[in-house]
Amino acid sequence: MQAAEPDEEESRRPLEEFLDPIAEARAAAYYGTVARIHRLDPGYATLTSPDFRSTEASLEGARGDLAKAQAGRVPGSGVGAVGK
Repeated sequence: MQAAEPDEEESRRPLEEFLDPIAEARAAAYYGTVARIHRLDPGYATLTSPDFRSTEASLEGARGDLAKAQAGRVPGSGVGAVGK
């Protein structure tokens, strides 16, 4: 029986955690914020790629959009924060 090779994401994880130890927490905060915006504005959309990694700027942008949505200022245009 041959040992299974770790997939690419698993093998990168320790290095990414070393380089950016709060990346996982920031991603959870970002996606949680986007989910809250969607509940307030179902037409809200983000422009991200499949390999998107949330940054402080993208999290702050999402938080700003959440504040606008809570104030009722974000139209359901389908345009939202741009991930960087």
